[in-house]
Amino acid sequence: MLGMRGRLLGRKVASSVIAAAVLSVQVLGGIGWFGAGRADAADVVVNAPADATVNASVNAEVYAPVEVHLLGINDLHGQLDTTSFVSNKPVGTAPILASYLKEARAKYENTLLVHNGDSVGASAPVSSLERDEPTMEWMNLMKFDVGTLGNHEFDQGVASLKSQLEGGVDPVGGVEHKGANFDYVNANVVDEKTGEPIIRPYVVKEIGGVKIGFIGVVTMATVTKVSPEGLRGVKLVDQAPVVNEAVAELKQQGVKTIVVLAHDPATTKDGVTTGEAADLAKAIDPEVDVVMAGDNHALANGLVDGKLVVQAYSYGTAFEDVKLLIDPQTGDVVSKSATVTTTFQDGVTPDAESQALVDKYLDKHPELKLPVGTTDGTVVRTDAYNNEAPLGNLIADAMRSAFPGTDFAFMNPGGIRADLPTGEVKFGDLAKVQPFGNTLVKLTLTGKQIKTLLQQQWGKKADGTPDTKTLQISGLKYTAYMGLDVDKRVTSLTKSDGTPIEDNKTYTAVVNNFMAAGGDNYKVLTEATDAQVGPTDLDVFYQYIVDTFKGGAITAKVEGRITNKEGVPEATPSPNPGGPSGPTPSPSPTPTPTPTPVPGAAKIAIEAKDVPKPVNGVVTIPVSLPTGSMSANVSLPLNLADLAGSGGTVQLTLNGVALSIPASVLADAAKLAPAGAEGATLALSYERLEASAVTTQLAGAQTATTSVTAAGAVVKLGLSAASKDGQTLGSLSAFASPVGLTVPVEAGADAKRTHLFRIEDGRVTYIPAKLQNGALTAVVNGPGIYGALTYQRSFADVVSAYWAYDVIAELASMQMIDGTDAASFSPQKSVTRAEFAKLLVTEFHLKAKTDTTGFPDVSAGVWYADYVAIAASNGLITGYEDGRFNPNAPITREQMAVMLARIPSLKGTAGQPSFRDGGQISVWARDAVGTVVGAGLIQGRGNDTFAPQGLTTRAEAAKVVHSLLGTADSGGGF
Repeated sequence: MLGMRGRLLGRKVASSVIAAAVLSVQVLGGIGWFGAGRADAADVVVNAPADATVNASVNAEVYAPVEVHLLGINDLHGQLDTTSFVSNKPVGTAPILASYLKEARAKYENTLLVHNGDSVGASAPVSSLERDEPTMEWMNLMKFDVGTLGNHEFDQGVASLKSQLEGGVDPVGGVEHKGANFDYVNANVVDEKTGEPIIRPYVVKEIGGVKIGFIGVVTMATVTKVSPEGLRGVKLVDQAPVVNEAVAELKQQGVKTIVVLAHDPATTKDGVTTGEAADLAKAIDPEVDVVMAGDNHALANGLVDGKLVVQAYSYGTAFEDVKLLIDPQTGDVVSKSATVTTTFQDGVTPDAESQALVDKYLDKHPELKLPVGTTDGTVVRTDAYNNEAPLGNLIADAMRSAFPGTDFAFMNPGGIRADLPTGEVKFGDLAKVQPFGNTLVKLTLTGKQIKTLLQQQWGKKADGTPDTKTLQISGLKYTAYMGLDVDKRVTSLTKSDGTPIEDNKTYTAVVNNFMAAGGDNYKVLTEATDAQVGPTDLDVFYQYIVDTFKGGAITAKVEGRITNKEGVPEATPSPNPGGPSGPTPSPSPTPTPTPTPVPGAAKIAIEAKDVPKPVNGVVTIPVSLPTGSMSANVSLPLNLADLAGSGGTVQLTLNGVALSIPASVLADAAKLAPAGAEGATLALSYERLEASAVTTQLAGAQTATTSVTAAGAVVKLGLSAASKDGQTLGSLSAFASPVGLTVPVEAGADAKRTHLFRIEDGRVTYIPAKLQNGALTAVVNGPGIYGALTYQRSFADVVSAYWAYDVIAELASMQMIDGTDAASFSPQKSVTRAEFAKLLVTEFHLKAKTDTTGFPDVSAGVWYADYVAIAASNGLITGYEDGRFNPNAPITREQMAVMLARIPSLKGTAGQPSFRDGGQISVWARDAVGTVVGAGLIQGRGNDTFAPQGLTTRAEAAKVVHSLLGTADSGGGF
């Protein structure tokens, strides 16, 4: 309200007539989603009533209200280079949006620029490939004043969010964020331990002599939109109480103009505004003047309980201009209005600064410009939340191709972020469709679980309204009647060929890792079994498009996979959806089949007279197993070590698996028999595990990002002493000398991902081995289970197009490197000196040679202490002049070169590096740089420069370690 004062100071106007109380609301322009009905502007104007105590005939001097414009956007989603279409006209892109915003700023004396969440996440690849730093950089460039958190800000977890806001290395992807140069607010996301907001709940901005309070909240549906990992450590609390608490504090500070930045959905239709933001407006203090909404990418512009609720679509296709007239005396709003303007491109010059920023990142990723085919504009996601969509079918079919032979694929509609454009389709367009970098996961589900999954499509919001997220499917079809209860809604469920889905039968299905973790309320997927992690969704989508359409027309259509019908069926559906109707016949009695006996372990006795004489110190004993036998108990002479001779070896071959056992190990086993044990023998137990047993053994090693599968023989070995009647007298738990082991590998196994592993307690441990003639040969230090396994570790931030993808994948398959968290490798993150020392110690399997004095800054018990000590004892590190090692300092490229040059087999090959910045290489590092560059271990960084003081990234370190594999195989001279 406009307050009247006796004596007024400051800006004044003459008011001859103050009209009677009037409240007028005017809405201009149609409302629609990118359709012909969408106007380029929509206005709501609220004129506050004049003070009724003032006589209209009195000529009074009053303060002129201060005019403030809040220019706002929501749900930008990093669409910096994305052109959308409204009424068949191009709209959007950051440079176009920037031109509109700068023009609006220039018109007004007092403006504040705000955004309402989801500025990042589900982004266009120009932003997502750099962990949305380009979007953060653009908002800094535009000088935003206030922002709030949307659900997508939590996609990669709280630590990643904090790095984007506050600056620092992003734990997901390793990008160095500069941080936001403006305030972020949120009041309803709190630390789960302390209950305190994770960022400030509100902020006050003073402009034109008046103060405006901004309070932030995010939709309560965030818990269903973000994976549990993304919200680890925080919880959401109800919005209205924390907003009202913040309002009370603001009023105590004398702030009467209050705006809530609510990343909550809202829609205005036929003059009525509804949605979560509208509900919030009804529940909060009347002192709040404006609720800026978001999340559902719609138009909102209307009054709810006296508060202006406004939302400006999404993707930078529009912006809102909220005009506030504020009484400078009371701080109250006199009037408020909003205009939502569409950012049409025609006749608008793109902002040069914004265009330069976008071009910089597009040039960094030229793959985004590569064409993959064309479309006629019909491959779209239209109504994917409720029904089958052409693009949904295409994506689901592509997902199934990642695991040939899989029964089904399910795709959440929220993961389909854009249509394929009309005309030429580029890689960047595919990345806009699937921008999350999710990995695909193959699961095993029962038919009953699949039915439950379909039921979980039809959820409800907190207010009881429907929250439908129809899965896009492949390999499956069903009919659903919307008039039935959810648990009875699916009345026919079959495979694509019409085969009914049976409750107790198991099926395989491909989903993305977000869904596999229960995201979007598909909670039954967390109960699935046999998880196998595959490649990223975008890589699969791209390859499927290329292989299927070969650069030509990309096609997809609605095929009747999903049939949704209104009402209820005329007849009661069969209780077995998809099964035959009619009475169930009584089963005829069938004879009980005689089970096929499973052969036990074959018993094979090798007597002393059967042991051949050693040849070159090797006694070779072939062991023939009966046909079909998978296991054997082999009895060997107790004095076999004597028969082999001192320093000799006994070699046994069973089903293609070879063992080379030193005489010293056989002697240790013989000692397990007590003196005088007549007839005692050595007993070698051998079992080649069947596929089902292997799956059971490997179950504990499978994760959402790790897939471990058998790619050859998996065997269980033991060595003991046995009595005459076969009773075990004692077993070796370890081998004092290494035992040679050779296991065959399946033809066609991926040689770069297949290695020898020890399997124990659900864990697999890499064993260095050489692949020759279709078999892996290694030495092992104890009995146990060993096998040829393909080990695949995927990282969401290392896609197949990344320059170090193969290197990282191969090293990860040998467990030489791991991620920075469960899902990410952070290839651009810096490597510390301790981390690099560990890499070298691990690669060369080094042991401590001598006791070392140690370093004063390396405390006993820290994770890297042993690695640093081993590296020092082998001469790889010496530390600084002051005796410190600085374990947690990032290692520079020249420091890395010095460490590498100390590998014995590389010594004596020093050269002089010839780089343009060679003069910047420290004197103590020049020979080392020459050595490692000459050996091909490190390359320059472009423009004929070496960047000696540049920090080594995790991807660069991986490349170096990979280049050393051959050197490591030969021992490296250690």
